[in-house]
Amino acid sequence: MAIKALAKIIFLWPSISRTHRGKGMKSTFFKLLFFLIALALFTAAIAQNTEQTQTIGVVQTEDSALDNALEESTTELTPQTTEQGIEQGIEQAIEEVPVANPVTNPIITPVMAPSQNTTQAPTETSWWKPTPNTTWQWQISSPYDDGEIETALDVQMYDVDLFDTPQEQIDFLKAKGIKVVCYFSAGTWEDWREDIVQLERRFAGDPKLEQVKGNRMPWPGEWWLNTRHPIVRALMASRLDYAVSRGCDGVEPDNVDAWTNDLSAFPNATEAAHSWAYNIPEWPCEDPPFLDEIETKGTGFQLTANDQLDYNKWMALAAHDRGLSIGLKNNGAQALELEPFYDWSLVESCYNYSECHDYDVFPNNNKPVFMTQYVPDCVLKDGRANSLNSFQSIKPELIEGMNTAVGNMCSDAQQNQFSLIIKRYDLQAWNLQCPN
Repeated sequence: MAIKALAKIIFLWPSISRTHRGKGMKSTFFKLLFFLIALALFTAAIAQNTEQTQTIGVVQTEDSALDNALEESTTELTPQTTEQGIEQGIEQAIEEVPVANPVTNPIITPVMAPSQNTTQAPTETSWWKPTPNTTWQWQISSPYDDGEIETALDVQMYDVDLFDTPQEQIDFLKAKGIKVVCYFSAGTWEDWREDIVQLERRFAGDPKLEQVKGNRMPWPGEWWLNTRHPIVRALMASRLDYAVSRGCDGVEPDNVDAWTNDLSAFPNATEAAHSWAYNIPEWPCEDPPFLDEIETKGTGFQLTANDQLDYNKWMALAAHDRGLSIGLKNNGAQALELEPFYDWSLVESCYNYSECHDYDVFPNNNKPVFMTQYVPDCVLKDGRANSLNSFQSIKPELIEGMNTAVGNMCSDAQQNQFSLIIKRYDLQAWNLQCPN
């Protein structure tokens, strides 16, 4: 405003001067008055311009700080795998692999990755090594969009999702002295994971990538991975790096028993499951309701026992190289060979199939076995659990059978130093632990 007023006075100066020309003292008085008004307006204009400049500077500074915060936030939440693993390890791996030929070099042809010496178990002790009877919680899914988990349980270890769990919750658990294990799938292609999305985007249309992705799984959005392939190992190495960057104490690589899907007969299988030995009830429903109906065709890569052993040993050594504890998941048929490489094991529904004691080698070597038995949603009141660590959510007509089954399983678990919990299929917060 001051600038506009000053400009107007300057524009009118000639006419004012002519009006008062030749009128002596009166004219001099008006000239002096005009000069003082112009000087005042000029000073105000300079001050206003300075204020605007300073204001603009503040806004620019705030914008810059916001940009930096967003950049730092992205760096923190975006897996380092997407920048380092895919940019370096995966890209190098895909360049070194020959293009598959449907006739002479089909995708099921073994493509062995250069790996560490997997003939001897590790000797370092710088990572977390839990002991039998370690208490735990397993929550790798959340009803909330931000992936928030329930952190109120009084346990010694939490097993959470590597990608979805908020960093502040991992930090909170660690500050309480609770060990944090981070879950990821090491044997399947999950099409929603950020590193997979970037991998598909970067190498879209490249025939080499077709050697990695196998047959569909019943789980929505998942396909088997060719664990012999160097791209897969580079991807998993980058996930281990991400686990380190998030402060995970250990990792739980899932689907590391893929080879059993390519067998005509499962090793160590009995003619019939002996769930009756623990009086496990015949629930009105059994399988998770979200499984897709697909024809079972194996992995598509004809994986062998030796393929699985090589991959699992490589995974354990790679985790230990980074100071991470690692557990063997659902591969009891190879527990004897793999126990020296792993710090603990995690098993699902082994009481249904009489497989729990395939893992005795772990407590026999002072290592825990984390076990979970599932309660189908139809058993829970209103199809959902409404409390933690309680039977209150069980339908009244099934409580007696549930009590008997849990009592028998808990008795066996305690006798053999298994860390058993009861969970829902969705692996959210609800957790029923054996009594002490």
